[in-house]
Formats: sequence, C-alpha cells, structure tokens
Amino acid sequence: MNGSGRRLAFVMVMVFLGCGSAFAQPVIPVDKIPDKIDKEVADQIRKLYSAEALKRYEALEALLVMGGKAAPAVPFVVNMLGDEGEVIIQAPLWRRRHQRLSVADMAKMVLAEWCRGTYRTYQQVREAVESSPKTPSPVHGDMFCQIAELLMSALKTSRDENVKRNAGAILGRFVNRMTYSRSRIKTGPEKLSPEQALKIREAILECWLTAIRDEDVHVRWNAAGKLGVSKSPKAVDPLIAALKDRDKRVRKSAIYGLGQLRAERAIGALIESLGNPDLFNRGSVAGALRRIGTPTVKQLIATIADAKSPSRESAARILSRMDIPVRYGDVPVQYADEIQALLAALKHKEPLLRASAAMALRKMQQSVEPLIVTLKDEDPNVRAAAAWSLGHIYYLGHLRFKEQKPRVIKSLIDLAGKDESAWVRVAAVWSLNGFGLQKNPQILKALLAAMKDKAYIVRLEATTAMERRCKNEEVVQALIVALDDPCSGIRKKALLSLPLNVKLGKRAVLPLIKLLENKDKMVRRHAAKALGGIKDDRVVPLLIRLLKDKDSVICCHAAETLGCIKDNRAIEPLIETLSSATFSRPKWAARGALCTITGKSFGVDPTEWRRWFEKNRAKNKKPDSDN
Repeated sequence: MNGSGRRLAFVMVMVFLGCGSAFAQPVIPVDKIPDKIDKEVADQIRKLYSAEALKRYEALEALLVMGGKAAPAVPFVVNMLGDEGEVIIQAPLWRRRHQRLSVADMAKMVLAEWCRGTYRTYQQVREAVESSPKTPSPVHGDMFCQIAELLMSALKTSRDENVKRNAGAILGRFVNRMTYSRSRIKTGPEKLSPEQALKIREAILECWLTAIRDEDVHVRWNAAGKLGVSKSPKAVDPLIAALKDRDKRVRKSAIYGLGQLRAERAIGALIESLGNPDLFNRGSVAGALRRIGTPTVKQLIATIADAKSPSRESAARILSRMDIPVRYGDVPVQYADEIQALLAALKHKEPLLRASAAMALRKMQQSVEPLIVTLKDEDPNVRAAAAWSLGHIYYLGHLRFKEQKPRVIKSLIDLAGKDESAWVRVAAVWSLNGFGLQKNPQILKALLAAMKDKAYIVRLEATTAMERRCKNEEVVQALIVALDDPCSGIRKKALLSLPLNVKLGKRAVLPLIKLLENKDKMVRRHAAKALGGIKDDRVVPLLIRLLKDKDSVICCHAAETLGCIKDNRAIEPLIETLSSATFSRPKWAARGALCTITGKSFGVDPTEWRRWFEKNRAKNKKPDSDN
C-alpha cells in the first residue's frame, strides 16, 4: 500500500456541516497559483479548492509531510484556518471513540508543525510521515517568517472569527516560542538572525496591542493573556483599559497580566475594580495587588480611609495579608515610607483601617511597641488584630528586642482573661501559645484558665495549645475535665492531646466511655487506647462491642485494652474475633489479649482456644478466676 493509501486508512467518513459553512476555499483565486513551483505542491494546493472536506484534509496532510518544500503553499494553508468541514479519524484500539477533526484543525496542525519543525503531534500525522518514502525537508527561517507575517495579517484583517481565533492561537503558542528557539540555533537553514527575531517579536507585540480591542471576545481574551507575559511596558495601558471589558474572562486575564507585569501604574485601576460585584475577578485582583507588592500599601490605606469607597472592605482584607519584605527584622530603606504609613494608620479614626494596618504589621519587629499600645484600642477587632500580629512576630523568631517580651506576655495574659470580646481572647490565647508553656508558669496558668472560658471558641483554642505539653499534671487533669465538655470539637481535641503513657485515673472513665460511641473513628481509637491504662471493669461491655467495629485499628485497640484489664468476660468474644476477623492484625491482637488473660498460648487458631474454653467454662465464669 502506498503512502496516500495508508493515510486514507485513517479517514473513515466525512461529515458535512452544510454547504455554506463546511466549505471554505482559500481566498486566493485558483488561477493565482504560481506556475514555477513543484508540481506535487501545486497539485495539493489545487485540492484545497475541492468541495469535499476529505480531499482538503488529505491535501493539508500531504503538504505537512513535504515540510519546507511546501513553502509556496503557506498563504493557501493560512486561508484554510476558517474551514469548518469535518472528518472522523479512525481511533486506535486503546481509544474508546473516534476522533472528530475539522479541516481548520488540520491547517492549525500543519502551521504549528512547520513552526516547530517537528512532526509528532497527532498519531495520524506520525503515521503519515512514517508512510512517506521521502524525508521532509527542513522549514527554513524565511518560511517561518512568512508564516508569522501571514498569521499576524490574518489576525488583524480577517473578517472570519475562526480565522482570527486560530491565527491568534498559533501565534501565541508556537510562533513566539519558536522565534526564541530558532534564534538560538548556532547554524543551519532553520536559524533566525537576531534582527529577524527582534522584528518578529516586536510585530507580534503590536499585533496583540491591536487584537485586545477586537470585537471577538476570544481574540481579546487571548491578546490580554499574551500581553500579560510580554514584559513590555507598552502592554500596561491596554490592559488597564481591558479591566472594564464587558466579558469577565477578558477582565480576569487583564488583571492577571497586570500582576505579572508588576505595573505600579495600574494600582489605582485594580483597587477601583475591587468594588465590582463580580466575585469572579475579586480574588484575582487581590493576587495581582499582592504580586505588585509594597507600593500598593499607600493606595490601599487611602481606599480604606474613604468611608464612601465600595472597595474599602476588600482593600482591608488585602492590606491585612500584605507581606512587607523584611530581612531579619530590618526594614529595607525603599520600604520605609510604607512602614511609616502603616504605623500612622494605627491611629486613624476608622476602626477597619486600624485593624488592617495592625495585621499588615505582623512581620515587622519595629511595630512591637505600637502594637502593644494598640492592644488597648476601643474596637475589639483592632485589639484582636494586634494580638494576632504580636503572636506572628514571635512565632517567626524575630526576638531581637527581648526587653519588650515580658510586656507583650503580660498584656496578652490580661486580654486572655479579662477582655469582653471572645475573638480577642482567642487571639491572645493563640499568641500566648507561641511563647512556650514550660518556660513561663504565668502563661500556663492563663491557658488553664482559658480552658474554663464561657466561650467555646476560647476553650477550643486553649485545648489546642495544650497539645504535646502533657507532662504537667495540671494539664492532664484539665484535659480530662475537657473530655466532658459540651462541645464535641473540644472533647475530640482533648482526647487527641492526652498522652497514652500516663495514668488518667478513674475520673476519666465516664467521659471516655461516652467517647467510645463517637461517630469519628479517630476518637474511638484513642478512647479505646486510653482506657487501657485505667483498667476499669465498667468499660468491658463497650470494649467487647468494639471488637466488631468496621475499623480494624479500633478492634486492635479494644483487644489490647481488654488484655490490660484481664476480665474473663472478654475470653469468648476474643475467641470469636479470632474466627471472624478479616485482617490479621486484629487476630494477633486478640491472641495477645487471650494469652494475657488466660496465661495460655494456642496461637491464632480459634479451634484450640474454643476447645480449651469449653473445658474451663465453669472457671471462666468467675471474674476473679486465675486461669
């Protein structure tokens, strides 16, 4: 079978979308085909004028295989980018359904492969190249320049939306990247000179600057994305104008592009767009402003201070998350003005601005003293923000001014115990946790008191702070009390914070028994494990019930705890576990518990254990029997 016959094997059937829409012949008249070109190339160009999509598709496929030899066909292939005629491509065995491609898709593929100079995009193209007896000739730099020029012309002047979209896609994805790659080739016909590469890049930039004002939304969207990564200052003003585009995708692409360009000139327009009710773009604006960085601080402060601005709340959230560049607690000189603006904002009459400024200063060691003063602010949100920021400063290890540390701790302890706002007390407890419970008994005392707070969010934060600090007897007793808390989250956190190698005492039995019936398997696991150190007979029936739990780890913990308690009532259920357990781990746990209770060892064979149990049933009914 020859090459064309093999290619035909991939094309099964042609689907017409209508005589008018499916057939789009090249704009160039057929009589304008150059005479002095290779006959094979001319024949394939004439096929592009066929009324059958199948023949047009095959012609494009043949031109692809020719490579650089098909340079005269470039204008004709560019004209095919609007061809909507479709063909169905036979799928290989590993694919579930056949692939439907339009003639325009094939034209895009041909131009992209000529730009790249490779022929490995789709399977049918690989097969077509492999079946060709001739090696494709290289795509020269002049041919590449011609492709780029024609695509840019089509994007600017074509009235067909499909042509513009496809031309923009090839320009953005292949031409721009391959211009750089070809300019770095040392020698060869594919190489582009530095002058050619610079000319193409400048022409593409101008093309995007024009396309961002196009009527088609897809063209504007593509242009906004490419301008954002162009690193050119010329792109800033068109992207700012695109922030008011009627399509939200174009607006989001423009926002992202301005963030990539770090355009300080666009800060005002970006902040203004925060007032847009479209939540689709609000998060993108926040990301762009944070990417631009510290220069946005002053304008954010001005926006928050303006009580009539619709963007003030969004600006406050962005300012509170703004990261000022810091080197070991020192403020770089170029950011000194922004820091002074934030410090001045702590005294502003607007509470929202004071709170946002306090959060924005969370990494600045120089802000410790102003934040200590802010802890006494009349607004609870401002006090909470100052408390959070002080905790951040010391969590990050910026302890250069250690003489201020006692004052910070004392102020936070007062807030944790006396402040009327629950959120302020939560912030104070969180920050105190960073100073270390073991080193300061006053902090430990304050956190133990917070575990009895009337607000559950404060108790939850204080219980979380006790995690991994359970060597202290007071902490253990406080966690045991928390096991009976009305809030399920606190009970769970207290249980997970309890050490398993500490004797909890009889006081913890009833709360742990309640937790054995919890829906959370992690809670049931830890409760069953914790009961092993108490050895209380009251939990035996519940532990026996847990031997049938769906979670194998809970079964293991229940069996191990029964072994620690050494109650004869557990012998028969443990034998049943040996015969019914699906996994080996519960079986070995049950075997270990049986060995501990009975003093016998019959392995994991339930038959031997059952035979022994029947012989000693009378003894095993006595709880205190010594087996």
